[in-house]
Amino acid sequence: MPKHRITVNGLVVLQNELDLELDARLRERGTAFGTCRVARGLGYLDRRAVQIRETGGVGDDGFAMVYVTSLNYADGNLDAVHTMLTDPHTIPGLSDGGAHVGTICDVSFPTTLLEHWVRERDRDRIPVEFIVQRQARDTARAVGLLDRGVLAPGYKADINVIDLDRVRLRRPQMSFDLPGGGRRLLQRAEGYRHTIVSGAEVYRDGEPTEDLPGRLVRGAQPAPAA
Repeated sequence: MPKHRITVNGLVVLQNELDLELDARLRERGTAFGTCRVARGLGYLDRRAVQIRETGGVGDDGFAMVYVTSLNYADGNLDAVHTMLTDPHTIPGLSDGGAHVGTICDVSFPTTLLEHWVRERDRDRIPVEFIVQRQARDTARAVGLLDRGVLAPGYKADINVIDLDRVRLRRPQMSFDLPGGGRRLLQRAEGYRHTIVSGAEVYRDGEPTEDLPGRLVRGAQPAPAA
C-alpha cells in the first residue's frame, strides 16, 4: 500500500492511504489523528478518536493517548487477570520504571490493584488485606528480602499510609525531561497520605519531602534477629 511522508509534532511519520483517509475524517471533527496509526479497523479508531475529543484530547495540545488493550483482555473483561491475581503462586506487580520509560508506565500497577481490584470493580473484588500482603510481605519474601514487608519490631520501616477512598490514578502524561530531550511517561496518583522509607517520610500527600534515605540493596537480606 502506498505510503506518504508527513510531519506530526516534529516527527516524520509514514502513513498509508487508510491512515490518511481516517486522518481526514477526524480532522473534519476537529480531532487530530497524530501518530496513532493502524492499517485496519477504521470503525474502532473512529470511536477512539471521538473519545479523545470528548475527554479533552484536543485541549492536551495533541498529546492525548489511546490505550489499545492486547493482553489479558481477549474476552472484553479482566476475569482472566482476577484468576491470576488470586492464584497462590502469583506475585503481583511490575513497576517498570526504567526499561521502557517512553512507551509504558507500569509504576501505576500498585495503585491499580487498590483502585480497581479492591474498591471499584463491580464484581469479584479482592480484599485489601490480601492485596497488601501480596504486594508487601509475599513479594519481599519471593525475592529474598526477609528484612521488610511486615510491620513488626526489627523490620525495615517502609510504610504507606493510604486513604483508600481517595486512591486514584491520574491520566498518563509524556514528559521530555531526560537528557537530550528524551521522553518518559509519568502517571501521578492520589490518596497516598504518607510514604515512609526506613523510618523517614519521603512523600507527604503526593509531594516529595527533602529526605532521601533510600540505599542500593545488593542481594538477599536476612530476617531480623529474634
